[in-house]
Amino acid sequence: MPAALRTYATEASTPKRLRSPWMTTLFLFGAGCVGYGLYDLYKMLTLWPPELRDDLRSAIQAKHKGEFSLSEAYFQRAWEIAQALALDVFGREPYLKLSGILIALADAFEVEDKQNEAYDTYVRAYEYLVDPARSETLTPREQLRVVAVATKLGEMAEKLKKPQAEEEKYLEAAVNRIVKVLLPLQGAQQGAAVASDEKSTPDTLPSSSALSIELPPSDEPSQLLLAELDLPEWVTIEDVGAPLQNAAAFYTRIGRYDLAMPLYLHAISLLIPPAPRKTIPQDRCRGAQMMVALSEAILRNPKNPQRLEQAYAWCEKALEVVQETRKGLTKGKSPPEPLCEVTFVVVLFSLGMVAEAQGDKAKSHRLLSLGIRHARSIGLDLGDSTKEQLEDHGVETKDDAEKEPVSGEASSTAH
Repeated sequence: MPAALRTYATEASTPKRLRSPWMTTLFLFGAGCVGYGLYDLYKMLTLWPPELRDDLRSAIQAKHKGEFSLSEAYFQRAWEIAQALALDVFGREPYLKLSGILIALADAFEVEDKQNEAYDTYVRAYEYLVDPARSETLTPREQLRVVAVATKLGEMAEKLKKPQAEEEKYLEAAVNRIVKVLLPLQGAQQGAAVASDEKSTPDTLPSSSALSIELPPSDEPSQLLLAELDLPEWVTIEDVGAPLQNAAAFYTRIGRYDLAMPLYLHAISLLIPPAPRKTIPQDRCRGAQMMVALSEAILRNPKNPQRLEQAYAWCEKALEVVQETRKGLTKGKSPPEPLCEVTFVVVLFSLGMVAEAQGDKAKSHRLLSLGIRHARSIGLDLGDSTKEQLEDHGVETKDDAEKEPVSGEASSTAH
């Protein structure tokens, strides 16, 4: 699949922040702070101890004015004051608030494009949460805050070209913490790891329940916890697909396919759980994208003699999932889901690339052409880089080419 297309379905437009597309689309939780004006944010600060309200209010106001150095100074002073306060003044789940101050400070650094300072501050937040003095007392929601920060650090470590061991440390910590959260919430049998299997096919997809996390009720809705300090949206998470996918992608990149495979399988079983459990269309299409990622990992493993057949089988399964999901929306008279429409293009391109690797150039050409046609039918701009790659494969990409939908042709062409 053309590399330029891999992030189309999930790319986020955020100023300066080094935010992965998976971070924003696979595990966002709640409406975030978008709908809140400054006045609403100020009102929410009444949830905080009086000693901190003035500094936090000033920090948020300065951040919205673009006065980042001033904002950072207020957040830093609030953090120093907070350390001297009794824990019980922060109410239930105090470490969400306390770590939130550091995350807000780090986010201000990010928006100002001080990436190294942001990274170091996220490290402070992570180390604060996992300190042995408090780590064992964290609630499930606070444990998930650890997962979110560790995942963020893993992503930033890659982008900032930190040592590979440092990136792995945080990605592995996120996955390990997921298991620690899931085991008591979902039962030991559902948190058991999927055995590594380099011969995995869609037929061997684990039948365990999805790893979705049902959190206990809280006095403070997650949207408020997010909005109080105008925190970035990735901070609060409900499902754990993104940390698993990020770790799997890392292990694929360094050639540890034995570690990548079970993580991809876990993530797929999360997004597309076995019957009778149902998921929303967006999750099913994200699951299809994960199947494409798994197929790419299989293709990259030179030790697997059946890699072409297995990779194609996973892409076919992804096509089946996307087609069924799109048909279900049409049957239910729901509007098309943009994520699923873009995923359909991703899957067609992936099938085309694998077909070419198998030596079936005619099938590859048909699948890639169908992908281009569907991209045009939904108004998706493939970009110059992707177009050049497709043209190298002999596929016409001119804008005056056919634009009719391709739903009825994709399945028959793939088989």
